[in-house]
Amino acid sequence: MSGKVFYRRLGHDYPTIARGEGVYLYDTEGRRYLDAAGGALVVNVGHGVTEVVEALASQARRVAFAHGTQFTSEALETYAAALGGVSPAPHSGHLRPP
Repeated sequence: MSGKVFYRRLGHDYPTIARGEGVYLYDTEGRRYLDAAGGALVVNVGHGVTEVVEALASQARRVAFAHGTQFTSEALETYAAALGGVSPAPHSGHLRPP
């Protein structure tokens, strides 16, 4: 592909992904790839998972992002309460960096 994207690996031809389904990505040539990517800020829950799509759309209709250094949100508080209930975190019940 030619364009303005600054790829991480210069001179490499990247497949163009057309769609995702479950744990797989499909390129424009019809090849299938296992999407095993993840990292500190991303997790692969699968592509096209209806429950995830609906939850994302519902939250985005309310607020897409509120920076944690300045604000909280109902979604964040609900998530932290649920995670705190099953986390082996210190007995304070708060989720904070060490």
